[in-house]
Amino acid sequence: MKCHIHSIFLGQFKWPGLFTFSLLVGTTLPGTAGAQATSSIEPKPTGDNPVTETGSVPATAFNHGDQFSPLSWKYGDWRGFFTFTGQLRYNDNITALSRNTLSDLIGVAAPALNLEYVPAKVSENTMVHLDYMPQFVGYWQHRELDTVNQLANLNVDYITGRSEFRFSDALAITTDPAVEQTQWGQTTENTTEFSWAYQATEKTSITIKPHQDWSQVEHGLEIWQYGVGLELGCQLTDKFDLLGSYDVSTVNSSAGSEGLIHTWLGGFSWEISGRSRLDLRCGIQTISLAGNNASGTDTAPDLSLAWNYQIGPKTTLELNLAYDSQFSKYTANQINKTLLGRLTAKYAWTEKVGLELREGVQSVEQTSIQSAGSNGGTFNYWTTGCGVVYQFNQRTELRLDYDYQARTASQLYSAYDRNIIQLQLQHRF
Repeated sequence: MKCHIHSIFLGQFKWPGLFTFSLLVGTTLPGTAGAQATSSIEPKPTGDNPVTETGSVPATAFNHGDQFSPLSWKYGDWRGFFTFTGQLRYNDNITALSRNTLSDLIGVAAPALNLEYVPAKVSENTMVHLDYMPQFVGYWQHRELDTVNQLANLNVDYITGRSEFRFSDALAITTDPAVEQTQWGQTTENTTEFSWAYQATEKTSITIKPHQDWSQVEHGLEIWQYGVGLELGCQLTDKFDLLGSYDVSTVNSSAGSEGLIHTWLGGFSWEISGRSRLDLRCGIQTISLAGNNASGTDTAPDLSLAWNYQIGPKTTLELNLAYDSQFSKYTANQINKTLLGRLTAKYAWTEKVGLELREGVQSVEQTSIQSAGSNGGTFNYWTTGCGVVYQFNQRTELRLDYDYQARTASQLYSAYDRNIIQLQLQHRF
């Protein structure tokens, strides 16, 4: 297997040199500002909100299957499809409180549009991809919490010779009851990245990634981060790749604090066997602090690990571990040090029925960046859940999920637990 730089894979089609434009919309609550490590392993820690650290049951998302299946409509070099997702969710603690909890039945309607320009000739280097999905969320008893969530993503790729150029821009607008009850309100986040990847030899590559990340919480904090990353890759064998990266960025907050972040990472991707793959990135992150009575340097590890193992023809395991330090986007002058672990087991019962079990743990330590400031506290999360999915046909999918979430905290009245049951129907037109 030869080493290619970020080759674009779309469904069952692999286009060696394309110019890509895409826009994606969904409802994920934005994460915190932190060093934009060049590792591509997911997931990174999501802890950033001391109220809703673990979040709710995942909101509607696209079914990232073959985007160019026979279900796609086509007009010339343009292709696309329309998807509608409906959810009915029961949450017995919508505001994530330890007392005076509120329960409600929540309905979600999410139309999604996927539109792409794909050149008929592979020799051409232009492709346009566009996705858009708003979510209309309604509460049965608490109508004041009704909202519309959106997540947009724009990608532009151009490949010529040994080089690939990519521009991406993402916009997220979300509102969560647990955030709203603290008088913060709507969260808006925008992330932009430009990268140039160059394949120096058949087995080595270099990538440069300037980036910026901006977030604003209504009636709350505004964070802006910008920087540049450098990544080196080397394929030692057909099954083993090495990676090294360095990233430097600057963070500014509306609270007056600043940070200069350096991240050094090393790692590998190893296809252990036909049934198992391991991806690891680990290193050191330093944050030099200044402004608003902040000073000194914080040094901490940075880790991302993903392991996939196929036990048998019907069963797979996925393990994810991550640790990083990030500026909190919800609490001024605080850094979140987050350790995250997740284990997921999937079983294909029949060709149409699939089962899923999931366990997750997360620990978030909030430390003050001010010399005389007080720490935000320590929050520990645990979640367990299960799900069953039924595939009626290539167009229609029905899914039922249950999740139990709990949090313990060093602060008074910060602990909570809740049960979430969700029924989801998705149809692709």
